[in-house]
Amino acid sequence: MRRMLWAVGAALVLGALFVAGRSWSDTEPKPAKPRSRVAVFNLTATLKGYSKYKASREELTKALAKYQGKDTELKKRSDSLAEERKQGGTTAGRREEIDEELKQLQRKIEDNKAAAQKVIVSKQEEQLKALYADVQAAARKYAREHDLELVLHYNDAAAPEQIDSPANIARKLQAGGLTPIHAAAGVDITAAITAALNKSVKKGD
Repeated sequence: MRRMLWAVGAALVLGALFVAGRSWSDTEPKPAKPRSRVAVFNLTATLKGYSKYKASREELTKALAKYQGKDTELKKRSDSLAEERKQGGTTAGRREEIDEELKQLQRKIEDNKAAAQKVIVSKQEEQLKALYADVQAAARKYAREHDLELVLHYNDAAAPEQIDSPANIARKLQAGGLTPIHAAAGVDITAAITAALNKSVKKGD
């Protein structure tokens, strides 16, 4: 009988300790769970997929066409004069005239090239600044909407078949910065950022 009473008493004591332990742990403040939400996107692929980027490239091509046309005309005239100079019937006086005109044409060709570079570089700088601002705004908006703490961009080949090409691998080995080797599903948001950019263009934002 005493053994039974002792066993019951021990069980009650253990039960009391268990309940007390639970109540103490329940009231103890729990530490905050570590939280880190990070995403990456391919800036090269994003820009190539952005409709505004494609339009900017077409704008550059049109701006360059005028200078290319002038360059073609100048070189055509230069080639014609050089051919005339080679002919046996060309007099010494005419050769001197041709040489002087060829010098002038060469200067015009160089001036035209310099003017084209100035225009193209200026347009490219404006376009890149505007395009990067668009990408940055889209990435920030996406981060807010999806509760991301950090969004990083990297530069890699846009086409899948080019990613593992020897040239691209060599570039990665020499390049600094962020180069993902593996990204879990949902971490790389390249497609989402590109889609957001193109959606904003369609809305006329």
